[in-house]
Amino acid sequence: MAFLQRFRWVIFGVAAVALIAAWQYTVHAGNSKTKIAGVLAPTPGPNSSGYISAKRAYLERSAASDPSKPAAALISLARLMRPAAADALRPSGHLTAVFVRFPASDPEAIEITTTISDAMNARAKELQSVIQGEMSGLTKELQTATGSRKKQVQQLLAQRHTGLAALKGDCACVYALVIENSTLGSLEAEQKKGGVRLVDVPDPPVATLQGWQLTPILPSARSS
Repeated sequence: MAFLQRFRWVIFGVAAVALIAAWQYTVHAGNSKTKIAGVLAPTPGPNSSGYISAKRAYLERSAASDPSKPAAALISLARLMRPAAADALRPSGHLTAVFVRFPASDPEAIEITTTISDAMNARAKELQSVIQGEMSGLTKELQTATGSRKKQVQQLLAQRHTGLAALKGDCACVYALVIENSTLGSLEAEQKKGGVRLVDVPDPPVATLQGWQLTPILPSARSS
């Protein structure tokens, strides 16, 4: 019996220090329960230099042993990048998603069906619509609000205006890439590129990250 399959990104948690966003890349077939196939996540903390060093060494050894072996990876970028800059760093293989953090928004993952730019523009429009809806509601409330609540509503409106102005699809918001059906050799070469912090490959390598819990490292500074 054939099942229609669909992909979605499910938030797993965000660290209090706002450096990590963990997500689970899942495949749903009918009403079957989601299973976690594996985890890619820095441990024990978001700045675990030991984890990064170990995974870099593992990829180097694996690529030297069998560079043509199919592999997937979670690629954490060294800084928040615009879509074009992030796209220029992608290795061979299939780019299935990017992790982004739009201004005044929580980290999230966006599925890529065409290009990073198209996906981010579409998501930015969705978020803009949400903010505009909030602003409309706050504007109506302001007409009858009094006292401290009126001041609070005015502050919220100002924050929404600022957030709306900064929310653009071409922002420096991309901080990780999900690459599938690549090779160990290509991914090891990716690790040597400037702008890449970590190419996290499962041990043993797998060709797809469907069903995996993914935790890229979120940079603290933006870049143009």
